[in-house]
Amino acid sequence: MGLFLLIEDFDLKLFIQSILSKIYLLLKNSYTFLLGSFNGGLKLIKLSNLLGFIILFFSFILVFRRWKNRIPSNSISSKECIKCESLSNRVKTSFKSKVLEFIFKLKIRKYQCGKCNFSYLSVKKKQSKS
Repeated sequence: MGLFLLIEDFDLKLFIQSILSKIYLLLKNSYTFLLGSFNGGLKLIKLSNLLGFIILFFSFILVFRRWKNRIPSNSISSKECIKCESLSNRVKTSFKSKVLEFIFKLKIRKYQCGKCNFSYLSVKKKQSKS
């Protein structure tokens, strides 16, 4: 590297200065573009639309909480089959059940009867770790 700098007529100081100035201009232009886009985006959203989005957001949260509280009360908690009252075996749950488990923070177990092949879900609230 040192030999290259001695042989080649290359002004390293000027090169570094030009790179730094280009980086500074790029950052400055990016900042002004993002700031202008953000302010312009806020000007496009009217107050009534923003209020509507906030009301929709809170209504979705309330519906989600209501579903979360109702699901365990409507499920079957015993390990006995509803139809023939024999003991049921636990089987592997589907991916959809695992996603619902994660979202609603519930225990979802799938059971299947050995005699009549009836399958059902058992849903319980997860115990909080304290």
